Amino acid sequence: MPALNPFAKVTPERVVLPNGLVLFLLEDHTLPVVQAAPMFARTARGCPRPGGPRSLTATVMRTGGSAAKSGDWLDDRLAAIGASLSSNMGSDYASAGFWCLSENARRCSGCSPR
Repeated sequence: MPALNPFAKVTPERVVLPNGLVLFLLEDHTLPVVQAAPMFARTARGCPRPGGPRSLTATVMRTGGSAAKSGDWLDDRLAAIGASLSSNMGSDYASAGFWCLSENARRCSGCSPR
C-alpha cells in the first residue's frame, strides 16, 4: 500500500462575539471560494422524531424568504452567481451552509433578507 501524502496541521482562529457565540475561522487559499458552515446546539424538546417538524423548519429556513425578499428571489440571485445556501436540523443541532466563489462574496452579502 502506498504511503499517504503529507498534510499540514491546521489551527482555526477562535473568536468570541459579544453575545457569547463562539466562531472558529479557518482560512484555506487552495481554492478561490468562500464557505461557511455554522452549527448551533439545540434541544430536541418539541421535535421528538426525525423528519417532521425539524425537516420542515430547516426547509422553511432556507426557502421561505423574508418580508422584504421572497424565497424565489433568493434562489434566482444565488443561481445567477453560482452560489449555494442550505440548512439542516437534527435532534441536537441546527446548521446552515454557504458557498460561493471568492469574487462574488461581496455580491452575496446582498442576498441576505433584510
